[in-house]
This record gives sequence, C-alpha cells and structure tokens, in this order.
Amino acid sequence: MLTNNKKLLLLCLIGLSSQTLHSGLGHFYKAFFLPNVYSIDTHDWHTNIKLYMVHGSTTTGRDSDGLCTPLLDIGGPQNWLYSMQGVPASTRVADLKATADRLIAATQNSGASSQFGKLSFKSKFTLTETYIFLRQNLVKGFFIKGHLPIRDITIDDIVLQDLSPPLGTFSQQNPDWISLKDNIDTILQAYDLDPYATPFKGNYLGDLMLQLGWQGVYKDIDRASIDLLSARFETGISCPTGGTGNPNEAFQVPGGHVKHWGFMAGINLMIGFTSSLRIGILGTYMKFLSKTGVRRMPTATQNRAGFIHLAAGKTLEKLGDHRSIVGFITFMPPFVQNLTLLAALGKQQRSHRTWCPQDTYAFPSEIVNAPGSGTFTMNILHLKAVYKLAYFKKIVPQIELLTDIPISGKHIFNTSIYGGGLGMHINWEF
Repeated sequence: MLTNNKKLLLLCLIGLSSQTLHSGLGHFYKAFFLPNVYSIDTHDWHTNIKLYMVHGSTTTGRDSDGLCTPLLDIGGPQNWLYSMQGVPASTRVADLKATADRLIAATQNSGASSQFGKLSFKSKFTLTETYIFLRQNLVKGFFIKGHLPIRDITIDDIVLQDLSPPLGTFSQQNPDWISLKDNIDTILQAYDLDPYATPFKGNYLGDLMLQLGWQGVYKDIDRASIDLLSARFETGISCPTGGTGNPNEAFQVPGGHVKHWGFMAGINLMIGFTSSLRIGILGTYMKFLSKTGVRRMPTATQNRAGFIHLAAGKTLEKLGDHRSIVGFITFMPPFVQNLTLLAALGKQQRSHRTWCPQDTYAFPSEIVNAPGSGTFTMNILHLKAVYKLAYFKKIVPQIELLTDIPISGKHIFNTSIYGGGLGMHINWEF
C-alpha cells in the first residue's frame, strides 16, 4: 500500500512537470536562472523540488556601447522632435504635428545640436520573482525538469529630462520645442498611449518549458587525476504562456518571449578533481519560431531609439536566437559538512530581431530594422551557498542563498538579484 502511494505521488510530480515547468532563459532586465547546475544525482526516480524567491531593483542600464545610462535610455535617448514623423495623422494633435514639421524644417542645415529635441527618461525598475523548480529522474539517467517563474515587475518614478542645449536658438528655450515637450502626454494619448509617467505594473508568468534530458556520471576513475566526470544533455520546448503587458503603456517589459514558441538544446559538462572541488561549463541555445502580431514600430530613422513609438502595425516578427554559456566552480569545504559554495561567470545573448511589416509604405524595412534591434548581451556573476540538512535518508531538505550581479553588457537593465530558496530531495526506493 505504501509503495502504491509513493507511485501515485510520483505520477503527480510528473504531471506537475509536464504542465507548469517554465524556462529559465534570461531577459534584458534580468539574468538567467541556475537552479541545479552542478547536480550529479542520477538515481532512478529521485525527485528534486525547490522553491525560490528573489528580488532586485535598479535605476540604471547599459546602452549599445556598454556604457551606464539612465534606465529607459538603453536603446538611446528618445528623439521626441521626430516622434510624429511618418505616423498616421491625428486631428487631436494636428497643430502639434505642424509645429514639429516647422521646427524640423528650421533645423535643417542650421548647425543645430544633434541633442536638440532629445529626451532622457529616468526611472526605477523593481523585480520580485518566485520560482518552483522540479527535476524528476526517470530511469537509466533520463529525467524531466523545469521551473515556473512568477514575476512581479514595476517601472515607476519616471522622470523626463530635456537633453537639448540650455541656451541658443535651438535649445530648451525654443518656444516651439517647449510646446512639443510640454504636450508629450497629449501626443501619447492621441495614439492610445497612457501618460509617460504612468507606472508600469506587471504580475505574470514566464514561458512554459518542457524539458527532457539524460545525464551520465562516472566516479572513482582508475588511473586518472580526476575522480568525477558528468555529462548532461537536454532538449525542450518553450510554450508562449508569458504575459506581454498592456500595449497602451509607454514603458513596459514582457514576462516571457512575446508569445513566440521556442525550441532549446543544452549541454552541461563537469569534472571533479578532488572530493571537494569541481569545475564545469554549461551552454544553451534557443531558437524561436516566427510569429505575426501587432507591434509599435518606428516610422523615422531619427526616432528608432527609445521605448516610445506612436504607430502600430501588423508584422511578421522573427525573434533573435538566445544563447548562454556559463563556467562554474563548486567547493565543498571539508570543515563544514553538507555545505556547497558555487561561483559562476556567465554570458547570455539575444541576436537581432527582424520585423517584416505588412504595410511596407508606413513601416519601411530599413527603418523598423535598425542595427542591433532586439539584441542584448549580459555578463553575469552568480554566487550561491547551499546547505543540505542531511539528517534523513529518504527526504533531505536544503537551504540556499544566491545572488546574480550583471557586471557588463549592452541594451540591458543593471538589475542585481538577491534571494534564497528552500529545497527537498526525495530519494524514492521502489
């Protein structure tokens, strides 16, 4: 009877993994997740369940040159002078559009500063995430695994800064420019966008991922200077369950990969030199399928930077591939039993996104597909301490403390993450 109950619970865990396991791929606003990068448990039917909670915030990001910048300027300052160029006319802001056209014509060949008409947006980004992670071993080294992130995201305290020169004909004192700048909310609302200072608040899931893998672990190798070898191979499918936010908000970030299906492959190789020291490398690759949807896209070459685009149109979106590589080292101090310390350096990268608009007159390809569109690179330092409460043979609890710190990158938020987790190993014996 007890054996039957165990099998029933195991089937429930497998059902959980097939329905609610989510991808740990990173985004431009956060690092990827490393829940069990050094695991070597391949025993048949063993279960590993973990619950994490992490938190982070930042007011800065990094631009296309990797330089520190205000949070919402990671794609460059917003050229508000050109914000309505190429955008369908709206009678609600016809006079402001005429003012912008007149001012643009006046700046041509006038020696006006390239900063004239540009706005910087300062803000604070806050992220709280809860994760449920599960790895369920099957037989002969095969396993299923994944995790479910629930993200609470906020962008608030949004402040506008005029980057125009302080003095001169084309400066912060220009009356036409003052009119355009002071009526920014009027222009946004004419194109169904909320006022720029409206806080963005999103609470949603990430993208569902189902993963299947195999791991081989070899110990006590004869006539070798190493005492452990581990090789792990994984493949999976990412389902578009992540939230995308409110399209009427000027500043927002998605919970997932904007409704794209994806297919991933990964490899993890690890070597143990002594009973307390191991080093390894992890690599993953994700390919996304193209999808047609409505997107807000730039309509002028001068205004391709920034988060805000007034015009919306239907387009085929080819999301860039996602790659990550991590080198890690673990140390199990001989003077503290059941403690594992992990240090890792990782890099995640998203390649160029391509839009293929249906209306190529309103959205020319050469304008909507600026160099570097949709790309980001993030280099991360990951630190973790794990302590196992190995007082029981069947159920082994564990406690974790972790941090992820972006140390460099391009087109990213500088969001350092701090948190902890509680875990449980269930060592089934059927």
